[in-house]
Formats: sequence, structure tokens, C-alpha cells
Amino acid sequence: MRPPEQITADRTRCESYRAASRTDFEQGAIDAYDWLLGRGPAPLSGAPAAPVAPQSVAEEELLAHDIVRNRPGAPPMYPVGGRWTESYVLGVRHALRWTRYASPTSPGGSTDEPADEPVLFVEPPRRPPRYRRRWED
Repeated sequence: MRPPEQITADRTRCESYRAASRTDFEQGAIDAYDWLLGRGPAPLSGAPAAPVAPQSVAEEELLAHDIVRNRPGAPPMYPVGGRWTESYVLGVRHALRWTRYASPTSPGGSTDEPADEPVLFVEPPRRPPRYRRRWED
């Protein structure tokens, strides 16, 4: 998992939007980061804020995935009787994926890939053309 300094920095980026213009996606990421930093309960399952184990993070991410995919047994999303919008659940899932190094881009917009590095492109070798054999009579 990522160090708390990186999580706090990305949480600050998500929170930099004014509360009136903040989307549910950013709020979901902020709530996930608060849980990871021990500041509140898990955003979807309600697990208590304690030292979070990687297994707990994976389970919360799987719950978010099941909610978005509307899997049997998963809690419903808003407005069908659920508490969360799809955007909120996606924000939680994306923040948890980034925390586990499963996504290169964070909800706050930072990326793991260096911006100044040139991209290496290797062209695949070309196959020689195929010719049909002509059978002589």
C-alpha cells in the first residue's frame, strides 16, 4: 500500500475543490482516504477506523465493485433505495485501487508515470508476404 504521505497529498488535491462544487466521485475518494488514514469508518461497509490491513482494503474495493456491477447480495445504489450514487462508489473504488498500486492515476489527478520521459515505441517485425504456389499441369 502507498505511504500515508502520498494518500494525504492526494486527499488534499481532492478536497481542494469547494464543497459546493465537489462531486460525489471526489467525496467518495476523500471518505476512502479518511478510512485509510484512521479518521473515520469505511465508506461502504462501515468497518471501524483502525489500522487498516491490505486484506480489508481489498474487501472494501471488491464491495465497491459489486455495488457498481449490481451483483446479487451487494447493497443497492441510490436512487433504488441505496445510500450512495454510482459516482461516489466509483470514487471509493478508484481511491482504493490507487492506494493498492492497481491504478497509475489517483482520483486527485497525480500519476505514477513520469511526464518528461519519452515513450519507447517498438515496431513489431513485419512478416514476409505470402505467395500462392501455382501448380503446373
